[in-house]
Amino acid sequence: MTDSPACEPFLGASKRFADAGDTPRAYLERRLATIDAREKDIKAFAYLDIEGARAAADASTARWNAGRTLSAIDGMPVGIKDVFDTADMPTELGTPFHKGRRPERDAAHVWALRQSGAFILGKTVTSQFAIFGEGPTRNPLDLDRTPGA
Repeated sequence: MTDSPACEPFLGASKRFADAGDTPRAYLERRLATIDAREKDIKAFAYLDIEGARAAADASTARWNAGRTLSAIDGMPVGIKDVFDTADMPTELGTPFHKGRRPERDAAHVWALRQSGAFILGKTVTSQFAIFGEGPTRNPLDLDRTPGA
């Protein structure tokens, strides 16, 4: 199953970025197609920034084409759990108490990912404050279970 385009690991794609056999933008579009096909059942994302991700993937593609990548993860789309701040997306901590909350800066690891050329595709669902209850997310291999079960 890991050989299917839906499960393609970033490492394999990034090796093709280096020889111009693939691009971060094309890799992102394959990920977005998977999300489009599965998100209604899996419910993994609290927020998606598709246009921001496309712009970041285009910038990464330009860096790969120029031979000026920022790191080995340049062009990798990442989902950030909705308990970690992102300056350009809401951080709602899985609770209506923080609906619409917009932090002023990125969490340290989000900043480091961006400095390395990875980009934030969106925020993933969390239980309230990452402690109480469970979110609506389903296990992609068994929709009758949550990801932790």
